[in-house]
Amino acid sequence: MLVLLGDSHTRSYKISDSVTTRIFLAQGRKNNFANYFNFVVTTYRYLRAASKLKKSGLVLAFIIGEPDVRRLAYGVWDIGRDEEDIFKSNQHFMVDDDALNKLVKRVGFFISITRFFKYSPSVIIGSGTPNPEIILASSLLNEKLNKLCRESGCLFFDPQKSSISNKGKLHKKFIGYSVFNPNQKDHTHLSTKIAECFDQFMAESFYEKISIKADWKKRSGFEKYFVEVNNFDTYRLIEFWPIRTAKLIRHYIKGRINF
Repeated sequence: MLVLLGDSHTRSYKISDSVTTRIFLAQGRKNNFANYFNFVVTTYRYLRAASKLKKSGLVLAFIIGEPDVRRLAYGVWDIGRDEEDIFKSNQHFMVDDDALNKLVKRVGFFISITRFFKYSPSVIIGSGTPNPEIILASSLLNEKLNKLCRESGCLFFDPQKSSISNKGKLHKKFIGYSVFNPNQKDHTHLSTKIAECFDQFMAESFYEKISIKADWKKRSGFEKYFVEVNNFDTYRLIEFWPIRTAKLIRHYIKGRINF
């Protein structure tokens, strides 16, 4: 069984039979490979969480890509447009191929570093978006990531390929709704239907079903290191007290300045 680490896209796999639990590392704007600073922070964040799961017996999986594609296509993290306007759009935003190659290179460094520490993911899930404006760009990134993963010896699941038709259109069942507003369509995350495709992929890729003991949380001290995040139906690392204190001071200073 897998433990899936990544940003908010992990919640698309909450009904997966292959995923035991999900670890929310950070928002996509923080958990990405957009530049070398974010690459270092993301790698550190992943390694810190993965090291706490060492005794769980779970197989590590990692999801990455959509925030990077969105940033490259629009130049910003938040698109700031109405979801209906996006879903009706016929535009196709492409991204610079050289920028994609640099991004994939950083993912390659990530795999090498995590492998050195013996915490490399056995499965990598690529970019998946319901946004029709960047589906082509997302698919292009996944092609490059797929090649990288084959060369690196890890499985790669392409959620974009599984969610579109032969004509490149997204199947409607992969459009979900916001966790904050059940009446608002989500133009960032694929619906949980993608989990069914992932389970089929895993069944076809894994020759042997990997099982874990029922007390894996107790044996790994899971509750000592992780706390549940209700909005995402997942878990996150408990922050060190110095980090929590620093954040409180930062918010206090900002509040004083704004006042």
